[in-house]
Amino acid sequence: MYDYFMNKKQLRQKILQMLILGYEDENPSNQFFELISQGLGGIIFFAENLKSRSDFKLLVKKIKKASPIPLFLSIDQEGGLVERTIFLDKKNEYLTPKSLSRLDNEDDLYLHYDLLSKDLRDLGLNYNFAPVLDVNSNPFNPVINVRAFGDNPQVVNRCSQIALKAFKANHIISCAKHFAGHGDTKIDSHINMPQVSMEYEKFYENHLICFEEAIKNDIESIMMSHIHFEFFNEIKTPSSLSKNAIEIFLKEIWGFKGLVVTDDMVMGGVAKNYGLVESIILAIQSGIDVMIFKNITSELLMAIDEVVDIAIEDEMLKSKINIAYEKILNFKKEKLKDFALSPVNLLENQKQIDLLAEKTVLVNKSGNFLPLDKNKKITVLAFNNKEIYNLSANIHSLSYFLEGYSVEEYNYPLDPTEADIKKYSQIINNTDILIFLSYNAHIYGGQVKLFESFDVPKILVSCALDYDINLFANADSIISLCCAKEPSLKALSKILISN
Repeated sequence: MYDYFMNKKQLRQKILQMLILGYEDENPSNQFFELISQGLGGIIFFAENLKSRSDFKLLVKKIKKASPIPLFLSIDQEGGLVERTIFLDKKNEYLTPKSLSRLDNEDDLYLHYDLLSKDLRDLGLNYNFAPVLDVNSNPFNPVINVRAFGDNPQVVNRCSQIALKAFKANHIISCAKHFAGHGDTKIDSHINMPQVSMEYEKFYENHLICFEEAIKNDIESIMMSHIHFEFFNEIKTPSSLSKNAIEIFLKEIWGFKGLVVTDDMVMGGVAKNYGLVESIILAIQSGIDVMIFKNITSELLMAIDEVVDIAIEDEMLKSKINIAYEKILNFKKEKLKDFALSPVNLLENQKQIDLLAEKTVLVNKSGNFLPLDKNKKITVLAFNNKEIYNLSANIHSLSYFLEGYSVEEYNYPLDPTEADIKKYSQIINNTDILIFLSYNAHIYGGQVKLFESFDVPKILVSCALDYDINLFANADSIISLCCAKEPSLKALSKILISN
């Protein structure tokens, strides 16, 4: 009986080592610290956890002391549309992968990810769930968009290899996501499970090849998506729970030796189709090494205990857990090493990022009103960035950077209705020049209607994917950013003023 309970306790610790968990609010609870002391594998930090830079760094030190086994201290810091540092009091603002793909100079691209990596190390983090290797081949993809370097694998390969070099140089564990590719989907896997029916050969040439290239460049880990790929499984199964995708394809056929991790297991792609215990067991059986759960809940803790009870009697499941546990320990022994940190000058780093942003702005059509005339009345009509989570933290809008000009700025809903169009046509009158900031107008068709309702000289600024530049034919000037973060808005202002 004593051996039974000891084995049960050890097995629970091994399963905990396979988990990367998040927590709510700025500080973890006592219960969370108890899990750390019991052998939790890692922590994933989200925006709500990072408020004060100095306090967070102290917290990381406290967390490290509480853990008997070195922790994965992880984050989703892709840059641009996905940055978990948006609420930090002292931070840097980064660019989207799509905008960075415009940098022809590899040193410039490396610099961006070098600065991002040093920022993470300064915070005490060691694992970044990046780069995104999805090829955004579907213009109506609801979740990838400017998070991808581009819509063809050559661009994605070129840029991601440079990002990987920067992560490695700064001892940041990298992660290729979202295997086998989220770029050709119409459904957001946060909401439900997308399905890809493309034949393998075509999918390989356009999507899988990016992951294969990353493996050749020694990517340390790969994140499995909650997408059903028919060439892996005929029956509806996400790749995150697919033995064919993980054990057979990734590990046996491709020979991948790094960590295989899941996307967040509370996402709709899994949670709407499987129970907690079922999904955990299927993940382990399929060859997953590490599972991510955004928040610790009583349901999750109960599920872990139930999995332990099942595994103690299931030799095959227990064997899978033991294999993953040993693999994680060996991985940590190799990767999680202390090294000297250089001081990070956030102010100076932001200046360098801002300079990079200037190189990513494209003027597709100059027109007759650039540079702006200080004697003209200018109106900025921009999409409401409060509707886009990571852009909602922007402190300054475009008008802030047009100091010395007569500017009024208004925000319209992402998908304006006829009522919105009528409203803004009444508000905006007697303006000399309208600067219209669009955001994926090919998806939100109301933006085009709103734009066309104004009979004044118009400057179109596309802030997301480039498809917008073909939708506003009567714009006097057309400028493309592929990024709506402040560095890009600042760079845009320089174009408007000095072009």
